Amino acid sequence: MITLLLGLASAGVDDPVHTGERADDDYAVVVGVERYAFLPDVPHAARDAAAVRTWLQSARGVPPERIELLTDASREQILAALERGSASTGPEGTLWVFWAGHGAASATTGERLLLGVDVMADPTVFEARALPVSVVEGHLAKAPQGVLWADTCYAGVGRDGQPLLQGSRFAVPSYADAAPSEVLHWAAAGPGELSQAHAPSRHGAFTWATLGAVQGGADGELDGVRDGAVTAAEAQAYVVRQLATEGLRGQSPQLHGDPAFVFARGLPPPAAAAVPLPAPVPAPAVSARPATPPSDARLGRRRVAVLLGAGAGVALATAAGTRAAYRSAGPEAGTLDGLVVANQVAGWAGIAAGVGAIGLGVSTVLP
Repeated sequence: MITLLLGLASAGVDDPVHTGERADDDYAVVVGVERYAFLPDVPHAARDAAAVRTWLQSARGVPPERIELLTDASREQILAALERGSASTGPEGTLWVFWAGHGAASATTGERLLLGVDVMADPTVFEARALPVSVVEGHLAKAPQGVLWADTCYAGVGRDGQPLLQGSRFAVPSYADAAPSEVLHWAAAGPGELSQAHAPSRHGAFTWATLGAVQGGADGELDGVRDGAVTAAEAQAYVVRQLATEGLRGQSPQLHGDPAFVFARGLPPPAAAAVPLPAPVPAPAVSARPATPPSDARLGRRRVAVLLGAGAGVALATAAGTRAAYRSAGPEAGTLDGLVVANQVAGWAGIAAGVGAIGLGVSTVLP
């Protein structure tokens, strides 16, 4: 992970976490439907999809050309992407489907539905333009392993709690019919619950918590032992705890599938522990001896310390600038390896120069 001495604790779920892993057999369809044509918007759905795409590329190691990012997509566009994905997933790969957008349940059968950008608030055509979850799971089951990661609920309301179809009561969806055994289904909420937004991160609450989990936050969640990998069981436990900590106790994430499935390996430790800050230097004791002029050697060390301090400032400023350029480019710009390398070199150079300046500065005041 890209870290800076003065910004270790501020890294968010939008930041890339580089593991060096490769998942060349994987394929991903990442959907964020935020601006509906006839229904209320879904706040932050596009940011949710973009952040998941970044994670898939940087941490999971899915090649960028094997990740389809769909924003404000229709039923037909999503189906076409699912067909490409199920046909393109390699023999040892995972087909990933991420969804951020509206969901509902059939008013007649209770079947769970995902709502594309052009679904209308008209009971006569509502279901015809929706995409049944069972269809998505059918495509996922064609791959060696499938993951449906869905930040939505099926209660027929938006993230603001407003109904999508006035005057209609949606049947509470049933989870009795399990997904195919090859499919891991990670859902934002239980039957009758809402999928809420997380204003501080500008993401859906489920997306925010799940990304924190699979970026390494859930490593060791169950047994306290960090091994650089996050399993589905660890991630689910972490997400439940995080949502409760945020006061979102009315939203119960659901995990169906293999709890031993591994989201990513080679994950770094949390950013806050990546680079320890230098220990504070105690102030020198007051001496009763008369002050003596500093020696030529001490004056030389002071000059070097000043130069190192200035160099540290320039290096850290350079690291901050390249990090800002990396984040402003967005995941759609593809890999930005040059900026990543420049950021890391400048950051570590600034840290080393700063520590050297502190050491030399201390040496000029000691006897």
